[in-house]
Amino acid sequence: MLAVGGHQPKDLRGLVGLICPEAAGKMQEYPWYCGPELQLPLCSDVGDIPTRANAVRVDCADHGIELRGVFSEVLPAGHFNRLVRNTRNKAVVLLGLVLRVVDRILRAARHERVRICVDRLGGRQHYRESLSVALPEYELQILEESPTRSTYRLVREPRVRDIEFATGGLKPDLTILLDIDVEEGLQRRARGGEWNRLDAYDLAFHQRVRQGYHQLVQEEPERWKIVNAGKPPELVQAAIRELVLERLPVKG
Repeated sequence: MLAVGGHQPKDLRGLVGLICPEAAGKMQEYPWYCGPELQLPLCSDVGDIPTRANAVRVDCADHGIELRGVFSEVLPAGHFNRLVRNTRNKAVVLLGLVLRVVDRILRAARHERVRICVDRLGGRQHYRESLSVALPEYELQILEESPTRSTYRLVREPRVRDIEFATGGLKPDLTILLDIDVEEGLQRRARGGEWNRLDAYDLAFHQRVRQGYHQLVQEEPERWKIVNAGKPPELVQAAIRELVLERLPVKG
């Protein structure tokens, strides 16, 4: 991918300096990185790199994809082990590294709309607190938190960024949006059920969250289906059952 973007580092230090400049200084702390430089590329046919890069470049162009940059977070093994030892949680360390890369991407994107897809780390399902701490300048909207995918919208006018944590790129075949007028939904919440701090946000916040869900429906209409949750429970249940049965295979 670096060759696609016109970059072809000659050694390991050049590669690290290109994709993660902050790591270059950390490498000096470890004697095994201070010897002769590892020359790149490590492949049997160096001349094959331009050919492969051109094939990827053509494929990207055919699908309207433009390589804008390569971002990475590199840690020497010793530094990583120290972090894991101090936190006693490898998943927390890995998530912290991922969020640093996300922050670099967001800063590079400026005013463009961005959607970031991240492989789920440690099997967790909720990332709201970590995102709020790592990116405090953004307003966080929760779009989806499910066993297979967690999606959030980060808003800082005029910038809108979507970040999705998924398991192995898996997506559900059907996602049902139980849609209801925001004011009616808050009134229901106040009458019963567990109240949390998100429920206490102002009306405009909840309206933006609802708009975010409808945006997801527009982006993937085949997967998302809307059920009017303002109707009586038995009618809502019947509508959900009908949608699910439509997707189940028919046994002959």
